[in-house]
Amino acid sequence: MEVKKHIVFYVMAALSLVFPMSGYSQNYTEDMKKISEKYKKGDISYHVKYYFYPSDSLKKAVDSMNIYSCMSGQEYYCNVSQGKKSFEYFKNSKFYFVIDHSESVIAVKKSSDAQQQSWDIGKVDSLIHAQGVKITYKGLDNNEGEYSITLNGKTWDKLKIVFSKSDFTLEKIYMYSSSKGTMYKTELNKPVILMSFSGYSEKQLDKTIFSESKFFYETKDAIVLNESYKKYKLLDYIYKLSKRS
Repeated sequence: MEVKKHIVFYVMAALSLVFPMSGYSQNYTEDMKKISEKYKKGDISYHVKYYFYPSDSLKKAVDSMNIYSCMSGQEYYCNVSQGKKSFEYFKNSKFYFVIDHSESVIAVKKSSDAQQQSWDIGKVDSLIHAQGVKITYKGLDNNEGEYSITLNGKTWDKLKIVFSKSDFTLEKIYMYSSSKGTMYKTELNKPVILMSFSGYSEKQLDKTIFSESKFFYETKDAIVLNESYKKYKLLDYIYKLSKRS
C-alpha cells in the first residue's frame, strides 16, 4: 500500500512540531522547551507505535508501524518495523545512514544531511507563527497536559500533543486531516495518524549503537561495505552519488 511509503514523512513532520523555540503563549513556549530538552539532554530510549486511520472514526487502522528509538545528544538510532519490512536509521558525528533490510540497501550520507530528513526547527517555528494558527491547552488525568494546534490551509490541519507534566515526555501525538477522497490509492474521510509513546528509559546507552563500523568503513575516496553486508546495494551519497544528490 502506498500509504506505507509516506507515513514516516508525516509522523516525522508531527514530531518536529514539539521542537519550536517559541510559541503563542508562555506556557506553550516553556512546555515545548522542556520537552525538547528532555529528548536532547542526556541519554533516552523509547518505543513508538504508529497507527494510520483512513477515517476519523478511529475504529480501524489500515496501517501501523513500530519504532524503537534511542538518542544521545545529536546522535540517534531508530529501528522501524512495518509488517515484513525492517529499516534502521543512524546518525552519528560523521554519518547519516539508512539500512533497508527488506530490500538489502544501505544509503550513506554526511551527518550534516540528517537534519533535512528529520526536524527542521526553523521551518516549524515559522509554521507555528503563521496566520490563522490556534493553540489551546487543557489538563488531563494522570498529570498529563494536552495542546491542540490548528493549522489552517494545511493537509494535516490539526495536531494534539499529549505529554507528561511530571517529566515532560511525550505520551501521544494525533494528526488530523479534513481531506476526503483518495490519497495514495486509499479512500480517506478525515484521516488520523496516532503516535503512542511508551517504554521510556534514561539509562546510559552503549554508544556503539550509533556506529557505522558494523556495516561499512570509509577510505579516502569511497564508502566500502563490510564483508557481512557485501550482498547489500550501497548508495554512497558522499563520494559516488554526491554530484547527483
